Amino acid sequence: MREIRFAWVCRNKTFNTIMREELTDNGLLSGARPSWITSNNCEILAKILPTGLYDKHNTEIWEGDILLLAYAGLQIKKMGIVKWHDDTASFCIYIQDGIASMSKGVQSRQDEIIGDIYRNPDLIPHSP
Repeated sequence: MREIRFAWVCRNKTFNTIMREELTDNGLLSGARPSWITSNNCEILAKILPTGLYDKHNTEIWEGDILLLAYAGLQIKKMGIVKWHDDTASFCIYIQDGIASMSKGVQSRQDEIIGDIYRNPDLIPHSP
């Protein structure tokens, strides 16, 4: 049976830090989770999914990650946020002037995770 992976983005109330903790359905059913995740210490900010894709450093890209998009051979660099796009039923990268698709077959981009919207809100690109 296929195991479902997801993560909770939580604020640890004791240390006032934001953490992303990967979980699985089987792990939750068995009670396997970090000890600091308790009802009185963990404020769940979001539940996120992995995209199945990796950045240029072979780090897995998750929903809510902020990417620096770099196109091979071009001097174009843009920041974008990974989000689920309902119309295409897939993950996309939202950039200031539109949406860039995420495709397992695209090898021409050298995307790099530079943060996420929860721990690095100052990196979120804003419209002028």
